[in-house]
This record gives sequence, structure tokens and C-alpha cells, in this order.
Amino acid sequence: AAALAGTGLPVLAAEEAWPAKIVKMVVAFPAGGPTDTAARIVSQKLADRLGTAIVVDNRPGASGSVGTGSFIKSPPDGNTLSMFGMPALLAPLMYNNNAYDVEKDFQCVSTVYDLPMAIVVNPSVMQGVDSVQAMIAQAKAAKPALNYTS
Repeated sequence: AAALAGTGLPVLAAEEAWPAKIVKMVVAFPAGGPTDTAARIVSQKLADRLGTAIVVDNRPGASGSVGTGSFIKSPPDGNTLSMFGMPALLAPLMYNNNAYDVEKDFQCVSTVYDLPMAIVVNPSVMQGVDSVQAMIAQAKAAKPALNYTS
């Protein structure tokens, strides 16, 4: 570059082509589930388009928090992607010790699929619940505390 500088020729900065190495896609759910299946379809199409391998790395646990926490600790070099679903996005609302903040720590690249979700209650336990607000009010007032799953 120093030799070319004296010639008046433009010096082009050496820019590394992306991806420079194998891309890893962290999936915050177990192999075989809907998020993993979608990740494998997307990663194959993306690998074909980019001309490089994409390794799917399943990291299940804690409603997606384990894999998502692993992803957030990856170097910000563009070689690690993540495929996660609604449970991983909701986990910070359910757990106090999350390693990530959904609004600050991620940049959405694409929505891959929509997975319908529903809130249901046992009418023998929560009589008269006909809205989310009524469910929350009854849940807060319940003695003993209610159990739930997601």
C-alpha cells in the first residue's frame, strides 16, 4: 500500500468476504421441534446461497434462555445466528436472572414462521374468566398460588 500511495493509484482496503468461516446457528430448543425444524430448513437454504456450511447448534433449556444466553455471549463477528421462538422472547418476563434483554440485545433479521399460541384456563379453577385481565386478577388473588405452564 505504501508503494502504491506514491503512484497516485487508489489503494483499496482489504475487505474480508462474509462469511469467512463456518456459520453457527444457535437454536434455543431441542432437536426435532418446530423451531429446530425451521432452523434446519433455513440453514440449508442459506448455506446453499452463501456457499458455506451452517452448523445448527441446539441449546435447549429454561424456555429458550439457555440457548439464547449462549448466543448473546458469542463474538459479534456475524458468524453466529440464532433461531428462537416466543418462549425465549417471553422468558425475561418470567425469570429474574436472564442473561439478555430482548429489546436491547437482538436485531431481528427475519420472521421465519408464525406459530399460533393460546391462553387457556381450567374453568373449574378459574370460574367466569373471559379475558386476560380477568385471568390476571384471579391469578393474583388466588390462595394458594396457581400453577401454570408455557
